[in-house]
Parts: sequence; C-alpha cells; structure tokens
Amino acid sequence: MPVVANAVVFNTPETDASVSALQIFPRDNAWNEDISRRPVLGNSAPMLAMINAELFAIGANRTNLHAFQEMNFVLVPGNQPLVPITFNLYGNESDPSPYPIATNMPIEGWPSQTGSLSLYNWQRDVNNAGGDRHSIVIQPGAGFIWETWMARLLVNASASNWSAANGAKFNINSNTLRRAGWTSADAAGLSMLGGLVRYDECPRWDNACGCGQTLFRRCDSHLN
Repeated sequence: MPVVANAVVFNTPETDASVSALQIFPRDNAWNEDISRRPVLGNSAPMLAMINAELFAIGANRTNLHAFQEMNFVLVPGNQPLVPITFNLYGNESDPSPYPIATNMPIEGWPSQTGSLSLYNWQRDVNNAGGDRHSIVIQPGAGFIWETWMARLLVNASASNWSAANGAKFNINSNTLRRAGWTSADAAGLSMLGGLVRYDECPRWDNACGCGQTLFRRCDSHLN
C-alpha cells in the first residue's frame, strides 16, 4: 500500500487509495466474512421495507432510523508523535495513553454536520454540543487502530491535551479480542473501523454489482 508520510484525513483521494489497499484485520476475521450467500430471515423483506421507508422519510414521517454520516478517521505515519490523553470515565478499561493523535484528527460529525465550525473549534466543542464525539486514528505503518469515545481537545495557557471517556487500541493484523468485559469506543469492545462502511468500498461494491445503483439505493440482491 502507499506509504503514509503525513497525517491525512478521511475525505481525500490519498486516503481512499491508502485505505483501499490496506488489509483491515485478517481475511478470516468476522468483519471480513462474505455473507452475501447466507440464508436470510423470514421477515427480511418487511424489515428492509421499514428501513428504506424511515431512511427516506421527511419531517414528521421520520421516526427512529436516521442515516448517519461522518464517522470519520485520520491516517497517520508510523512516527506520528504521541500525545497525552486523559480517560475520564472508563480509564480502567482503556489502553493507556499516549496516543498518536494528529492536530487534524477529525471528531465524529465533522465537517458535514458541524456547520461553519472549524475543525479546531469542533475538536474543542466550543458550543458544548456534546454527543458521542468518536475518533478513529489509523496507523498503517505500525499496524494499529486507535479509537476513542467523547474525545475533546483541552486548551489552556501552557499546553494542549486531549480527554475522552475511553480509548482502545486494535492490531489490524490480529483477530485478538479485547479483554472480556472491557468496553471500547463502540461500547461492545469491538473496533468501529472494522464495521464502518467507507467510501473506498462503495465504488468497488457498485462495480462488482453492475446494477448502477448507489450506496443507499442498492439493488434487490444486495438489500437481501
């Protein structure tokens, strides 16, 4: 895969090329299992109909399900400087600080759901918007993923530091799970990146299908 020499955010062609070439967890990992020919549940069709109805509903017709954007990430080089991070809720279940956090590390929701706020101000949560504020750092050269929940940049007169509710480190070359009972940024002890539908996957998926449909208007064979 291309060498990652600088910290690059998720919404760039450079990142698409790098992540597309990256093996994220071993091929026999559960995240990489091909389930396209698995039998479907008997109520699959009505469930899919409800999902589609809610995803494309407008206003008062929208009930529980919302399409979510911008579970974003940053690629960093193997020599990315380590930064202290304080875990303020589940430190006893977190992989210890420091983490390879880049100054351009995006926080969940940025930029499509954060209005005119700069990344720096969204990192600091200057409007106290709160929320899950997940972060994902991929370090291909070292073979690790670093993920946090409720990440926030703390700035004072003398230094900058990060805080988060918890943090987890995953080896992308291993199927090893976290310690039994330990949380992670997704609360289940699993990697968020492993289950993330990424842009670099979408063109490959569309091309393989040949139906000409887009990601959220898939052909019947993919919906099933």
